[in-house]
Amino acid sequence: MDKELEEAINKGQPCAILHFDKEGNVTHMEKYNLENARPSKWQLESMARCFLPHIREFFESEEGRREFEKWKKENM
Repeated sequence: MDKELEEAINKGQPCAILHFDKEGNVTHMEKYNLENARPSKWQLESMARCFLPHIREFFESEEGRREFEKWKKENM
């Protein structure tokens, strides 16, 4: 970790450092100050726009409905 990043982390900046193997798989993750992460409304809406089509597709599928019913029985 370079000095600039270390200073930012020490000041409370949220950061996650991912370590990968040669095949591109995550082998380890270091998490710092993630409780300080405060995404803006714009960032949250952008993420929602990315996820929403996939969420709809899942719940419209037979498999998705079965999984949701199973989840409800186990968690409610």
